[in-house]
Amino acid sequence: SLDRVHITTVDNYQGEENDIIILSLVRNNGIKSVGFLRTPNRVCVALSRARHGLFLLGNIRLLAGSGSKLWLHVQNVLNKNGELGKELTLRCDRHHQ
Repeated sequence: SLDRVHITTVDNYQGEENDIIILSLVRNNGIKSVGFLRTPNRVCVALSRARHGLFLLGNIRLLAGSGSKLWLHVQNVLNKNGELGKELTLRCDRHHQ
């Protein structure tokens, strides 16, 4: 049920954790600026709150190309581990759909 789904901002999530986190890193400002995603402590909070699964949704090339060494490192690790993809396929174990 949806009562188990928690939606919040990175700033409001400091000190909290969840088993699975789906993190939206989507940027749409017309100037290809990554905004607050260049702030290392916010990125640290965003990437360190999942206990079992972290799914990042966004354009890693934009983030890595922003001049941020941190996002470039994240891209390199994801590439090395084969963890980059163009889609996130979800399946319900209960209904097999």
